[in-house]
Amino acid sequence: MHLEYRPARSGEETLLAEGILLHSSYDPQREARRFAQALSLDHPRGTALLLGDGTGVVSRELRECYPCLRVIGLRPSPGGVSLEGAEPEIPLTRLEGSLRNSLAPLEVTAIQVISWPGASRAIPRWVEQVERSVLAVLRSLQAELATTASFGRVWLTNALRRTLGEERRSTLHFQGEGLLLAAAGPSLEQLHRFPRPARGGSTAVIAASSASLGLGRFGLSPALTLHTDGGFWASRYTRSCRPPAEGRPGPVLALPLRASPCQSVRHSPANAPGSFLYRTGWVGEELAPDAASWPFLQDQPTVGASLLALAHHLAPRAHLVVAGLDLCSRDLQNHARPHWNDRYLALAAGRLSPGETLRFQRLGPPGQISPLLWQDGTRGWQNETLALYREPVETVLGQHRRSGTVSFLSPSPVWSGEPALPPGTPLPRGVITTRDEPRPPPHRLREGARHCLLRWQEELRDPPRQSPGQQGSTKEQDRAARERLLSLLLHLAPVEAIHWYRGTSSWESVARASDEALKSLLELAGTFSP
Repeated sequence: MHLEYRPARSGEETLLAEGILLHSSYDPQREARRFAQALSLDHPRGTALLLGDGTGVVSRELRECYPCLRVIGLRPSPGGVSLEGAEPEIPLTRLEGSLRNSLAPLEVTAIQVISWPGASRAIPRWVEQVERSVLAVLRSLQAELATTASFGRVWLTNALRRTLGEERRSTLHFQGEGLLLAAAGPSLEQLHRFPRPARGGSTAVIAASSASLGLGRFGLSPALTLHTDGGFWASRYTRSCRPPAEGRPGPVLALPLRASPCQSVRHSPANAPGSFLYRTGWVGEELAPDAASWPFLQDQPTVGASLLALAHHLAPRAHLVVAGLDLCSRDLQNHARPHWNDRYLALAAGRLSPGETLRFQRLGPPGQISPLLWQDGTRGWQNETLALYREPVETVLGQHRRSGTVSFLSPSPVWSGEPALPPGTPLPRGVITTRDEPRPPPHRLREGARHCLLRWQEELRDPPRQSPGQQGSTKEQDRAARERLLSLLLHLAPVEAIHWYRGTSSWESVARASDEALKSLLELAGTFSP
């Protein structure tokens, strides 16, 4: 895209894009002021995404008209997009990630997308591409907002219990050729086509906890079980793990701090290894005083991407064989059999609603389902939700391929372009070893968690800066702290925080609800016993 900056008659700068002016050639500032004053914003104290402001003059006039509005300008640049005119510029293919990092989930409740008419006239294709990326980011933020609002208090309770209850943790070490990654997709059942390693070798398996039952059919037991869920399925899946042989410890459970504590792990044998705890930058990790020493793994939106990220952290140069990461259904089968979800689906089935009907209904509205065809001719389906999971998985795959290799055990139609492991090829050999690391003594853990809760209580006495009812902007270094407080509010008092951020409620209601939630956590910390 060719851009040329020129002086207007008023002395202001204007921009020529592809031979067409984005701003007035006479007085760009007056043009921008008229545009800003003519807007009727639903949330003048929220966040605005301004698309196509070539010189920044529209952003300045918006801030002048709406002092409490946070304006994020997306300006055209020769290589793609520039956020607020900052360097370096961002290619359009990477705009979603950069924009996602600039927004907190709570901001989506009071966000407005504004397109500068000059850009829509001069570079309509650029505007269309940017709008598509913005829409994808807003959908992602809405999903994260709904998830956090639903589970935020549960996550903090889980984090507090795990902080106080885990007496030791494990560190992991890998040696060998490669790893087998097992998710719970239907293609996991193709394991019968591949022999175990020869000459007494063993296969190192990292599995999603939901795949534990399916692995048991083939005599495989995971060395490492990843669980990221914070709710009901945590105990169901982990209880399904194959019991270890006599005198041998069970698999290590890898999880972020917010995952639900499991009875099976809490009452495990004395010689069983501790959990592999890792941090993701989540606000609740402040409850653990030793969290800074845990390995950092980028938080992922799906368990499949989390599996790959964990394997890359453990063995960055190894060959990864991926099984069951289908992101689609094989006919109406969503998981490898057996699977806990099938048992609960069977309970809901009846004469007027048989299991096959329920499975099809669970795929979603017919207009959002895409037909697929497996290599053996079996039909399949994919809905919009699963389609969104492909991008984060591809990102982690690309990261690992810079230093290692990846192949799929039996690619589903979604991964038809990925290299497949030829049938009959032995699974890679490898071994995962663990070493127990002590954690701080219980009294230090309790003191650290209590100190953190009291600090949160003090921080939330006043609203975060640049919030509804407050003027002025924050410095760049304050943005992370502000977003951290917004995230904490969303965990503690989601309904009240959303109403307050939209300007339909007072700060007092948010402070009261968050204070009650913190008092409950303080009470749990004082009475907790593992």
